Parts: sequence; structure tokens; C-alpha cells
Amino acid sequence: MPLAINVATATAILEQLRRTRVAHLIFNPVSGQGNADQDLAQIEELLNPAMEVVVHLTAPNVHPRELVEEAIAAQADLILASGGDGTISAVAGALIGTDFP
Repeated sequence: MPLAINVATATAILEQLRRTRVAHLIFNPVSGQGNADQDLAQIEELLNPAMEVVVHLTAPNVHPRELVEEAIAAQADLILASGGDGTISAVAGALIGTDFP
């Protein structure tokens, strides 16, 4: 599973993923101490040249697993997660045993 920890790494990963058409991003807007709107805008800015991005926002009454199931039902080419440990773990756990990157 590729992990981007800076813009250079993200750019390199995006070059590898250019064949992917639609990415579904599971985004937790309350995770971290930064500005969620700015974080999401930066993620979309980095990804949009390479693929269409469909954003799913987490909410207190919606488990990330449900959002992953929606992305799978929508036939996503790629499922991404942005948030804290809980969000990342929940998305990764929901993807175990699937063919979705």
C-alpha cells in the first residue's frame, strides 16, 4: 500500500496511478489539528489532475466501513483514506479481502 508523506512522494505515487479513473476518498474532517477544508482542498488539488475524486466525509453516525461499502458499490477504481489512526484502520480493515487498492 503506497504511503505519501510529502509532496514529492505523493507526486511519484500519482504518476504510478495515472491509469486509475475514479478514486473514492474517505475523509475525516475532525481528525488532526489542522484546517480540514484546507487539507481536503490540497488532497483534491494533488489528485484531480490524475483522477476523478469522489469524497465521502465521515460523521459521528456513519462508520468509515459504511463509506467503503458505498465506494465499492459505486465500483471505485481506488479507495483512499485521510484521517487519524481510527479512520485509516477502519478503511484498511474494510478493504481486507477485497480486490480494491
